[in-house]
Amino acid sequence: MNRVTSERLLRTVGVSALLLAWWASYRVPVPSISACPLRGPALLWSDSSARALGDSVRTRIIAASHQAHMARAPDATRATTLPLVLPMVPAQVQRALLGALRYSLAPVWIDSTRARGFALALAPVVSPQGGLAVRISAGSLAPIVITDAGGVIDSVRVGNAMSWRLASATDGVTARRGNRRDASRAWVAVPEAIRVKRLYLFANPGWEAKFVVAALEEQGWSVDGALRAAPATIVTIGAPQRLDTARYAAALVLDSTAVDAGTITRFVRQGGGLVLAGDALRIPSLATVRPLRITGLRGAVPGALLTASPRRGLQAWEVSLAQPATVLDVDSGGHAHADPVLIARRVGAGRVLASVYRESWRWRMEGSDDGADAHRRWWTSLVGMVAYGSPPIRSSAGALLPGDAAPYADLVARLGAATAPDAPPRAATAATPPAVGVTDWISDRVHAWTGLLYVMAALAFLMEWGSRRLRGAR
Repeated sequence: MNRVTSERLLRTVGVSALLLAWWASYRVPVPSISACPLRGPALLWSDSSARALGDSVRTRIIAASHQAHMARAPDATRATTLPLVLPMVPAQVQRALLGALRYSLAPVWIDSTRARGFALALAPVVSPQGGLAVRISAGSLAPIVITDAGGVIDSVRVGNAMSWRLASATDGVTARRGNRRDASRAWVAVPEAIRVKRLYLFANPGWEAKFVVAALEEQGWSVDGALRAAPATIVTIGAPQRLDTARYAAALVLDSTAVDAGTITRFVRQGGGLVLAGDALRIPSLATVRPLRITGLRGAVPGALLTASPRRGLQAWEVSLAQPATVLDVDSGGHAHADPVLIARRVGAGRVLASVYRESWRWRMEGSDDGADAHRRWWTSLVGMVAYGSPPIRSSAGALLPGDAAPYADLVARLGAATAPDAPPRAATAATPPAVGVTDWISDRVHAWTGLLYVMAALAFLMEWGSRRLRGAR
């Protein structure tokens, strides 16, 4: 083969590659959708792979639309399915991409995530010391790894649900369910700390008032109060002012002292908290906000203050619910049935919490070595359940969907309910996608090599030009 023939062959190859690439660029690639399921192990289900997943999903959506157009069938797109076998819950960006399938295909996904019911909640603790209340639902017994921007916080095995407290967290808290490769993740941003206000105490002078104030102040609360020492004598604590939500987070009534029920009720309805404890449950003027009625008195169990259940060593009222209310804690005591000991209800914009225990100071003074600390934490938790604070500002973005806090629920909201594990795709048996023609098959193969065709054309033209220059032709 002489040089002129080689140059003509190179020119033909270059022009052919250009024409083929130009033709393929105006054709829609049509892969066989039913033969190309997106299986989890084939992709890294993380934010870093969202672009590759988006390209894959977009290609299949275009292919389905093209098949429907070629088949001239109005319901062909709906009959075409994209099987999804998910070994984990995808990240938020990918869930949004997969959710777009509902508008072009009949999505079918098989649940292999084992993350049904997986959710994470994070709330600020209403306390001067701050902190975060963490609640996790795992759906079933599974190892959960809790991390934030600083690294691993804890590793626990969670059954149906678990809750605990963190002193602090950085940026956001992530819960990972499963191993590193096939892990479903839930993420919640750290909320702003709540600015707490003062507390207002109503009580008679005595051991209960003294040690409740001590317990709360040792935990950082500022307490104001009015102790009625005699009919015409009131001993003040702090600098008490008018009871309203601008100054106070909650009011505490510890005994049957005379109180201004109208002021307390108005405070609660405006959003304030109210804790009723001990003999305060017998005040007739507070019956409209009280969530219970007294039916009897349960005696203290001798020696129980030194055991692992010290609250059984306190006298307590036996009660029944008198209003629509919620029982937060029960104590079986020595009975065959569980007695409610903490009952809460909403009154207007505020909350009322009733504790049935009397003379809780005995827990602190007569209990075990850690009785004082347990007494402090008990009263702090009671106040924290009802205290009014400045709520953190929350973004309304994504409020219509569960989001990263409940990733499994978010996936179902976007794609619909999953089929049973390892079940065959529903829509795939109802209809078969239109057959791909020879032209579409060639276009699909050429489209993947479009870049290489342009490179081939450039090299062919360059070699032809070099050959002509070497032999002196123009």
